[in-house]
Amino acid sequence: MKFKMKWYRRLILLNRRRSILITFVVLVTLYLFILSFRNTFLEQAIQKAKLKLKRDYDCELTVKEARFSGFTEVELQEIALVPIQKDTLFTTSSLKIKINFLPLLKGAIQVHSLTLENTSLALLKNKKGTNYEAFLKKRDEDSDAKHEKIDYADLVERITSSLLNFLPENMKAHNLKFKVQENRNFVQATIPEIQFTNQTFNFETHIKTENSEQHWILNGKANTRKRKATIQLSAKNDSIIKIPFIKEKFGLKTEFRKAIFEIYKMELHRNVFHIEGKTSIENLLVHHKKIAPKDITISNSSVSYHTLIEERSVTIDSSSVVEVEKIKINPYLKIQKEQDTTITASITIPKIKAQDFINSLPRGLFSQIEDLQIEGNFDYHFLFAYTTSKPDDILFESTLTNDKLKVTRFGNADLLKLNSDFTYQPIENGIPQQKIFISPNDPNFIPLHEISPYLQKSVITSEDPFFFQHKGFEPDAFKQSILKNIHTKQFSRGASTISMQLVKNIFLTKEKTITRKLEEVILVYLLENNTNVKKERILEIYFNIIEWGPGVYGVQEASQFYFDKSAKDLSLEESLFLTSIVPKPKKFIWQFDAYGNLKKQVSDRNKFIESVMLKRGLITPNDTLIKPSFSIKGPAKKYLKIAIQDSIIPDSISTDLLILDLPQ
Repeated sequence: MKFKMKWYRRLILLNRRRSILITFVVLVTLYLFILSFRNTFLEQAIQKAKLKLKRDYDCELTVKEARFSGFTEVELQEIALVPIQKDTLFTTSSLKIKINFLPLLKGAIQVHSLTLENTSLALLKNKKGTNYEAFLKKRDEDSDAKHEKIDYADLVERITSSLLNFLPENMKAHNLKFKVQENRNFVQATIPEIQFTNQTFNFETHIKTENSEQHWILNGKANTRKRKATIQLSAKNDSIIKIPFIKEKFGLKTEFRKAIFEIYKMELHRNVFHIEGKTSIENLLVHHKKIAPKDITISNSSVSYHTLIEERSVTIDSSSVVEVEKIKINPYLKIQKEQDTTITASITIPKIKAQDFINSLPRGLFSQIEDLQIEGNFDYHFLFAYTTSKPDDILFESTLTNDKLKVTRFGNADLLKLNSDFTYQPIENGIPQQKIFISPNDPNFIPLHEISPYLQKSVITSEDPFFFQHKGFEPDAFKQSILKNIHTKQFSRGASTISMQLVKNIFLTKEKTITRKLEEVILVYLLENNTNVKKERILEIYFNIIEWGPGVYGVQEASQFYFDKSAKDLSLEESLFLTSIVPKPKKFIWQFDAYGNLKKQVSDRNKFIESVMLKRGLITPNDTLIKPSFSIKGPAKKYLKIAIQDSIIPDSISTDLLILDLPQ
């Protein structure tokens, strides 16, 4: 029995050795076969690539020489990629690439090392068109693929894996050039040498544009397999980095001393793709005419972000933090696409000392509150939600909770002067206009109680229906404004209250910038919540300073200009007419037809305002019956006559912007 067991064991051992030997022979044979025909396979692969590039992208690929220099290392010489009848896109005199063997057995291509010599990539746009547009066009897909829902998390994971696998673990490059040019504007980056070994790199880049030259330094660490990186960008000799090209193309000036980009996490976990990291910038300077009239400077700022990509949604989590000096902001944004698209956004500023907030605001951002002194604390929360199929259910909430806020000294905008006599001088296109004296001693100043009640009520109904109820802002007006702008797909309606219009006129410029609007909001909050300026005084000043026609300021002057009477004697019809020109005071003649009569759109609009006033009990039915004949009698009459004689009032001019969506 023991003899049989020994032979059985020997037989099993012999079979195992035979299997190992056969496997070894097969692998050696396969290796020798691949080794013998590898250059043929390489040539066939290059030919396939050439055919695909020509068929799908109208590009000619040329390779002078291609060969294996090892089992997994390929050398290519004199490569060029040229779009047909376009400028050359890519060239390199030598490319050597080595692939990791083990991932290759699993069907994955993972680059181990890359060596480049004299490489150039040029993205050009000129009279011929662009040399890269063919690569941006969407490829035709079969009908099933078009209707298939895309899993965003899976898609990002696949793209990230493919991209990082192609990034080499080791890299050497000499004389790299990257160029982006649009007509005469261009930026060119030249890198004399790159060495990326042991996950570290440090190299210099020469940046050249038509008008400037810079030397940037990039250094840091990157582990493409663990998906982590830290990259620092600075200028040589500790100078300033100026971002090129975007200033010439978009008018956006951007400068900074140093930037650090960190990626902590990029992974798919339980069907959710997470991206976590942080970006820090020192001495950032930004300027654009649509942002602010001056340079905006921030000494220290950073963004810590946590992004979640799920099957049908992308979210910037509220754990993300934007820091500007001592200000910390928690943003939240979620875009979800199912049958409808839902957008949810919020901004939270945790409790902060009010003075720390003011001191941390970027220099140049606001001109009127930089020297503001304020006590107390506050926190702020903003919430917005919108669904494409239910636009009327839009959610808009803005809440500021103050803790003993008290202004001890106003900045350049001395809001307290509104309670006393002062001089206001409007400025049009940089040119000072006539001075307006807000004082009973001025003949053109008229107290609120002497202004026709019809005019007061019609202007409030049109411009700010809840003026006496709100504290400077009307959330429903903001919601209506957002809805109108979404429907028209452009900025066609604002949401300024009378308080906001007053602050803008007296303390701010008329420049349509983002910062001016933000400063307007801050000043209005201070006016309505931290001063003893009453609503009646705000309204009184408003009527006495706003423009009512070309160069016509104040309601008393307007009454004389149009009707040759005092503002206290204005009728309902005359008041409705003056109300209609408040949004566009310089274009009052557009409201008349070629015969000097009010256009139908304007008459309909005035009737609408009248009906709203009637429903709210601001006027009585008897008021609507007493309608003296309406006619222009003052100096405005000659402007109207000239316009009619010269036929400069086109009937096609729309007055739709004058039709406001007022709450009924």
